[in-house]
Amino acid sequence: MLKKKWHMDARCRTRDRSSCCSTSWVPRIMVFMAPPNHFLRQLVFLLQVYADKYQESGFTGAFNFYRAMDLNWELLAAREGTKVTIAMKFIVGDKDIGFESNGTREYITRDVFKRYIPNLEVVILDGHHFIQQERAQEVSNETLSFASFQDIE
Repeated sequence: MLKKKWHMDARCRTRDRSSCCSTSWVPRIMVFMAPPNHFLRQLVFLLQVYADKYQESGFTGAFNFYRAMDLNWELLAAREGTKVTIAMKFIVGDKDIGFESNGTREYITRDVFKRYIPNLEVVILDGHHFIQQERAQEVSNETLSFASFQDIE
């Protein structure tokens, strides 16, 4: 019965969800999977929002970041070597793939990063890419400690 719900889109000619022409199956699956639990109902609502947005535009926004990468380099070339003078706290998960690749860990933990951002505090937590979701309380504590440290006028 669930498979029939996945393929109500007439444009989809296959049983393989990944090659389906639309994402119209996503909301229907979520409705069937969600038990009567308040947290899960909120999760279903959020997934519905994401599914609706994806259905409107697909991955266009995410792809545009990469499409504009050369343009960003051109536009920012004039600012090369500029220092960020405001205070900043950088929170990252120690198992984040971006933190672990291409020498990023060394760049951040050594003084290279601090040369461009003198008022930088780096916090490395036990976690992955979505550290704010994995370690919500710790990230909140770090954010609040940073905010209370700042002299806000």
